[in-house]
Order: sequence, then C-alpha cells, then structure tokens
Amino acid sequence: MIKIAPNVYERKGDLYAELIIDALKNTNNFDTFILMSGDSDFTALVDELKRQNKWVIVMSTKGHISRKLIERAKYINLKN
Repeated sequence: MIKIAPNVYERKGDLYAELIIDALKNTNNFDTFILMSGDSDFTALVDELKRQNKWVIVMSTKGHISRKLIERAKYINLKN
C-alpha cells in the first residue's frame, strides 16, 4: 500500500509478481502456458516452466519482445 494522503492509501499492484506466483502455484493444472508479453522479466518463469516440462508459447509483436523469450519459447507474432 502507498500512502497518497492522510488516511488515504492506494494498493500498489505488482501484476508481474502476481502472475508468476499464480503460474507456479498452478503448474499441476496445465500443460501449456501462454504468455502474452514480450517482457524479459518473465524469462525466469519461462525457464522454470520448461524445467517442469511445460510447453510455453509467447505471444507479442516484433520489436516488443525480448530476445531471451524468443530463444526460450515458441514465439507467435501477433501481427501475423
């Protein structure tokens, strides 16, 4: 939580962390993980899912995807 005024707080979301935690807690419930982001912050998640024999698909657009993700997962260019 972030204090923005006296007695007023705003909950700061960390979507990346929440998505990573949720994915890792639910690995028994899926075989394929589809990531619609090209952000390299997800590289460790992709590596861990692949270590657990999950098939990982990354969907993004060229110019907005990390080379690390392209090298690690099946890549689908959303412009196609």
